[in-house]
Amino acid sequence: MSPGENRESLSGLVTAIRREAAKLSNLEERLFDSQIQSSRRSTADIDSDLNAAIRAAENLAAARLSVRSSTNNLFKKICRKLFLSFLDRIERRRCQSELALLCVLQNLHAAQQRLYDELKEAQELTDQSLVRQFQHLQRQIDVQDSSSTINPELEKLLERFYCKFESEYRGSSDSVRHRLRPYRDRLTNSASPLRVVDLGCGRGEWLTLIRDLGHLVKGVDYNPEFVDICQQQKLQVELADAGAWLHSQSDQSVDVISAFHVIEHLPFSTLVGWIQQIHRILKPQGLLLLETPNISQFHVGLVDFYRDPTHTQKIHPQMIQTLLESIDFTDIETAYVDAHGDEIKWLPTDLVQLQDPGQYGSLPADLAIIARKAAEN
Repeated sequence: MSPGENRESLSGLVTAIRREAAKLSNLEERLFDSQIQSSRRSTADIDSDLNAAIRAAENLAAARLSVRSSTNNLFKKICRKLFLSFLDRIERRRCQSELALLCVLQNLHAAQQRLYDELKEAQELTDQSLVRQFQHLQRQIDVQDSSSTINPELEKLLERFYCKFESEYRGSSDSVRHRLRPYRDRLTNSASPLRVVDLGCGRGEWLTLIRDLGHLVKGVDYNPEFVDICQQQKLQVELADAGAWLHSQSDQSVDVISAFHVIEHLPFSTLVGWIQQIHRILKPQGLLLLETPNISQFHVGLVDFYRDPTHTQKIHPQMIQTLLESIDFTDIETAYVDAHGDEIKWLPTDLVQLQDPGQYGSLPADLAIIARKAAEN
């Protein structure tokens, strides 16, 4: 076969192959379309079946729910009631806690207010005390000669002198305690210990006498010699000017104030200031005990009174009673008293009628003054 014939037979073969391939392609397309349509029909059927099953399930569920609806409602009501009860209990406890906290805050506020009031009162008392002390010191400065000063050695000499003078002419400590029995008896029936302050306490005879009764005693004296003697007896004694000490004390802070043979050493204006301060310091029903030389007794009024160079004023019973009444003291007693012996001689001044001059010579040597601060209404 020639080359030309070969090429013709080859191209015919290629053409035949292409024709057959085209036929095969058309057959595949028709088969694929057929399969798609078949699958579409089967998918629709499946969808239809699934929808039917779902509707059946919904119908069954609806039937069952309709049967149990009442039970579920009851259960819901019970749960709701329990939950509300629980919430109510929690709310009650919250309210109780808030109320307790409010009470605590109110108590704290009340305590704060009380503390503020107490501090304010203490400040006012302190201010008043400072003012009184300043006024007292100012008066002392006014009455003193600013140009005159006391030599410290001379002052110590005067202190030693008066201590010796007291021992010589006042008598022994035992004899003084014996003579103070009438005043001690006024303090024996107290239901509880009293706070007692003795102004110008000297050697402390009165302090030891009433300390033995169980009272709370304190002495005030300006003489260091006397203070040392008292402290050796374990007595509580303050070295201070009695007038300044009175001005520094709080209102209604002492049960009993005493001053034995002291007020005759004071100028009248100073005495008035002392009595005013004593009345302020004493508690309601507080007691004032005073003793001074009885100037109605001839020998005392004409001789003994002038033995002490520091005596400045004679105390008449009517004068001191009027002064105490003017400062609102009550239950005032003035009496001529003699307790040197075993028996106590107590003569109320308003009952003693002095007509014979000889009677003046027989009177006791001391004048007792007792007064009480009125009770609060």
